Amino acid sequence: GECTDYGDYNILMLEHLAATAEPPRRVKLEELIPRWMEALPKWRSWLCTQTRQTYQQVLGGYSFGDLGGMSNAMALRSAAAYGYFDREDDVAHTA
Repeated sequence: GECTDYGDYNILMLEHLAATAEPPRRVKLEELIPRWMEALPKWRSWLCTQTRQTYQQVLGGYSFGDLGGMSNAMALRSAAAYGYFDREDDVAHTA
């Protein structure tokens, strides 16, 4: 079976944290967004409205601080952070 976009996000974060583990550090959008942009077109799952909107914003040249918008999504998309970070505030930052 296929993942939902929530599952794809969890896989993306797991791969990102593994790829940026040396040295261990908080997630930086400058590192994550290019990986996300490469991965997203390969996802076969349904994409939520916020994902589609943010993708268009990145393509439109928005600054990383201006990305996103209103969303009612309630799923955990960064489960890998719980196994990667020791501190709760680092997990929250990743989420």
